[in-house]
Amino acid sequence: MNKEKEAIELLTAIGDWFADHPQARKDCKDHVLALDTFVPDGQLLDTVFGEEDDELQLPDDFTFPASEIEVENWGDEEEVGDAIGDYISDIFGYCHYGFDYELDTMDSGEVKQIIVTDIKWDTSD
Repeated sequence: MNKEKEAIELLTAIGDWFADHPQARKDCKDHVLALDTFVPDGQLLDTVFGEEDDELQLPDDFTFPASEIEVENWGDEEEVGDAIGDYISDIFGYCHYGFDYELDTMDSGEVKQIIVTDIKWDTSD
C-alpha cells in the first residue's frame, strides 16, 4: 500500500472520532501537519476532521465515561454538576452557562457514563 493511500485511510478511520471530540480535533490536525511523512492537502484534512472554514463547533450534547471525573457522592447534585461543568469546560476550552445531565448506571447502581445535554456555551472573549 502506498503512503498516500495509507495516510488517507488512517485519517478517515479516525475522522469520526474527532468529529465527536472537538477538543482533540485541532491538536491532532496540527500534529498530522507536523509529521515528516506524506500529508494530504489542507482541504482533505478539514473534511476528515469535520471542520468547515474554522467555524467554532461546540457540541450541544456530550457523553463521557464517569471514570473521567472524581465524585465522592453521586447523590449530591451540586457536587456532580460542578464536576461535570469543570470537566466539559476543561475539555472544550470554553465556559458554559449551563447544561442538563443524566447518569447512565449499571444494574449494580454504579455510574457507567454521563450524558450531558443542552449545553449552553459562553463563546464570548
